[in-house]
Order: sequence, then structure tokens, then C-alpha cells
Amino acid sequence: MKRNSTMKKNRKLPPLTVDSENEDLLELYERAGFLIRRCHQVIEAYFTEFCNGHNITSVQFAAMMILRRRPGIDQATLSDLVAFDRATTGDVVARLVRKGLVRRRVSNDDQRKKLLSLTSKGKKTLTQIHPLVEKAQETFLEPLSAKDWENLKEVLLTLAAPDYQK
Repeated sequence: MKRNSTMKKNRKLPPLTVDSENEDLLELYERAGFLIRRCHQVIEAYFTEFCNGHNITSVQFAAMMILRRRPGIDQATLSDLVAFDRATTGDVVARLVRKGLVRRRVSNDDQRKKLLSLTSKGKKTLTQIHPLVEKAQETFLEPLSAKDWENLKEVLLTLAAPDYQK
């Protein structure tokens, strides 16, 4: 296997070189978990690079995307939709509230439920960073053809959400 997997444009991560000098590491480098974790590191680095100065993490962006589509959902539902545990989601929401990007209010029907929605500042921020996130994804996927991306997306959906049906 002769492939150099170093990031071309983003130097924030240590390079991962897969070549004849590292053949003894192929047992690790070809493991699904290792490759998925590495891909996550790379896309996160691009996200950070492109969204620099907006003070938003990728998890906060995901939560905001969901809230744009589902305003008024409760925090537990957001936790399920963003696929994070409730404690992490609570921390993310608290940060978004402190930044003035999300409004949290108690439900009239159930005092235990916290209903969430984007503030006007949150909507504006999301509109500003959305193209930057798209650019980060495009940069990450640059080595793939459109067909390869469609195939990869299908494989990832199969692994991440086995019951998913188009």
C-alpha cells in the first residue's frame, strides 16, 4: 500500500504517512476505528480552520442546525438528534445560551422540560458560518469523486444508522 495520507492544506495535525517505511504499522493504520478517528480529526481541523473567529464548535453548529429546523424542541430531544449524551448536550446548550445564540425556556406543559430555539443572533451566526462549514467539508472531501462520496456516505450511514432507509 503506497499512499501518503498527510493533510495537504491543514498543518494543525501531525502527518500520517502510510508508505513502505511504515508497513509495520499497517495493522493499526488499516483498522476502521483508527481511520474513522483520524478522519474525524481531519474534518474537525478543517472546521476549526474555516470557522476561526466565530467561536463555534462543530457540536454547537450541529445543535444550532437542528434548532433551526426544529425550533421549540426540548433539550432531551436535541440530545437524541445530535447523538450526544444529555450531560454533553446540556453543556453545549449552556454555552450557546451564554453566547446569546440559543434561548432556553421552561415548557408550559411540563416544568421539567427546557424548550430551545435560536435567537436572532443565533440565526445570523448560523447563516454566516454555514458556507464556511460547507467549505470545510468540500476541502475534506476534495480527494474523492462525487461517486466516491456518495458511496462513502452510504457506507457511513449503514455503519452509523443501520436502520436508516432512504
